[in-house]
Amino acid sequence: MIPYAFVVYNVDMDVNTPKTAKNVLRMEHELERQRERSILKKELGTEQGWLLGLAERFDYISSERLSLLNWITRWKPEWYGNVSVVESYIVGWFFVELIAFIVLGVFPHIKLQTPVVTLILVIMTYRWYNIIVDWFHRHILTGRITSPVRTLLLIFINFAEMILIFAIVNFLEASLFVPSLFSIMNSLDYTIRIMTTLGWDIYQPVKFGYVLFYVQVFTGIGTIVIILGSVMSYFTKDSKD
Repeated sequence: MIPYAFVVYNVDMDVNTPKTAKNVLRMEHELERQRERSILKKELGTEQGWLLGLAERFDYISSERLSLLNWITRWKPEWYGNVSVVESYIVGWFFVELIAFIVLGVFPHIKLQTPVVTLILVIMTYRWYNIIVDWFHRHILTGRITSPVRTLLLIFINFAEMILIFAIVNFLEASLFVPSLFSIMNSLDYTIRIMTTLGWDIYQPVKFGYVLFYVQVFTGIGTIVIILGSVMSYFTKDSKD
């Protein structure tokens, strides 16, 4: 823990050095992260039983250590807390997934290249995990939503991301379904039906495909619940005003 006075002292001494100023900014942000984490622990009452403590620990590792956005803001401390950076990060991921989707549509034989397929699967899995962790932190663990409308828009983008992610994964793992998904558009159609809980009895999962199937189902249900919750909180706020 670095005393605030020490940080201020160093700013006064080396304010004309860009590198030092950036390091000081990182220290200030780290102190702020520690303070917010302490407040969260107090609000949750993590000392009362192990379950909340485990949930908070999972959130800490996922949000602080495994979050690409968190490491980006450490590299660029001036971006910390910038709403536009968060929005650009989410939209940027959407375009990454869209490009991957288009490439697989134009060059479907890529699915035969094991190293490429492995890389795509790792990236898609990480982004799915990243979204789930963010939802868990914002909508379950903390419930801190400053703008329901903005949150709702970002959730819709996240939902579109989820559809693209699972469409890509389903296509790359087409052998997990009977009959196999024969094209990326076919996979997209199947994914939309499953994630919106409409269902489709033409394609049946086999082996690990069942895990993939249920992950999609619960992801779709969770998204719908979060969207409805955000909408209701928006209207509740309006009615109070």
